[in-house]
Parts: sequence; structure tokens; C-alpha cells
Amino acid sequence: MGGGVRCQSVKCHSVSASHDVRSAADAAEGGKDRSSKKKKKKKKKNCTRAVHNERVVALQLLERALEVNRDDPDIYIMLGNIALEMRMPDAALKLFRVYVSLKPDDFVGYNNVATALRTLEQFDEGIAVLQDVLPRFPEVGELWNTLGTLVSQRDGIEAAQPFFAEAVRLKPKMVTALANCAHGFEQAGIPEKVIEYGERAIACDPEFSEAHFVTASAHLVLGNLQRGWQEYEWRLHWKR
Repeated sequence: MGGGVRCQSVKCHSVSASHDVRSAADAAEGGKDRSSKKKKKKKKKNCTRAVHNERVVALQLLERALEVNRDDPDIYIMLGNIALEMRMPDAALKLFRVYVSLKPDDFVGYNNVATALRTLEQFDEGIAVLQDVLPRFPEVGELWNTLGTLVSQRDGIEAAQPFFAEAVRLKPKMVTALANCAHGFEQAGIPEKVIEYGERAIACDPEFSEAHFVTASAHLVLGNLQRGWQEYEWRLHWKR
């Protein structure tokens, strides 16, 4: 009996020790995972900070250039683009409006004003800007596409589809407009059209991740599982 008790005790001790070793190994592995995640997070944070610092420097250089020549419209458009990328849409809007006042015959200024207003969620005002200038620039696909994005955010993508279609008609290789059309057909439940427009965008720009992503769901709906999952992997690269 005593031997049996000792044997059981040893066995339990052995199991406990084994469990402790596994727990320690798991903890160590978990520590490595956490350490790896921390390193990745730190690296991403450093990259983001580096990009931000580069934009700040560019902004400062352009501001100095602006002090020398306040009548150069290109400086305003560049400053506005940087401000928009730095999530300063109010500042960007002011700069784009100055650009428009200096260069009223360039559609880019109006398009950028509308883009800034969209970022500020001032959809009605952005739509009004484009409706005012489109009679002057009816053949500019970018304006139709931007109008579509504003209408889509205000009224839904189905209401915006005619504007995206016009953008594609005018500029058949505009990948953003093609992808917007694909999204519209996705909402309408027409996967064949989603694939058609998505693949047209991919043919124009094979690295355009949004087109791959929107095409993926359509392939999956139609049962094209291998192609669908292949395209779905692009979600990891899609910068929304």
C-alpha cells in the first residue's frame, strides 16, 4: 500500500512537472509572439512617424516657397494635397480654394475642393461645386467620378452609378471609377458585372488591391471558390 501511494505520488509529481515545463514553454512561446507583435507595432509606428515627419518637412518647405511667391498656384495645390494626406481637410479646403481663384480654368482645383468637402462630410456643398463646373468640363471623367463618390455617400451607391458609368465612358482605364462601378453592381446583386468591371480595373492596374477585393466576393457568390479565395487575399493590402 505504501509503495502504491509512493508510486502514485511520483506519477502525479511527474505529470505536474511535465505540465509546468509545457506551461513554461507555452509562456515562452507566447512571450515571443507578444514580443514579435510589439516589434511589428513599433516598426509600423516608426514608419508612420517617419512619413508624418517627411510630410511636415515638405509642408514647411512649401510654406517657405509660398512666402517668396504667393501668386504661384502650384504651391497651393501641393500644400493642399499634403494637408489632406495629413488629415487636415479644413486647411486643405482653404488652399484648394485659393488655387481655384488663381487658376479658374483648371478642373483639378474644383475636383480637389469637392474631395476636401467630401472628407469633411459636406456632401451637399461638394455636389453643388461639381454641378456648377461640370457644364464647363463635361468631358472630364475625374469630375464625374468624384461626383459619384459624393452622391454615393449621401444617397447610396445605386444613385451614384450613372456618374461612375459616365466616368468610365470618358476614361475607360480609370481604375477608381471601374472599381466604383463594380461596387455598385455588387450592391445591386449582379456578380457577373462586378467581375467584369473588377477585372477591367485589374487589367489596367494589377496592383490595385480594391479591384481584387471586390472581385473576390463575386467569384465566391458564383461558386468560383479557388479564384474567389485567391482574390480575397488582397484584403490584406487594401488601403481603405
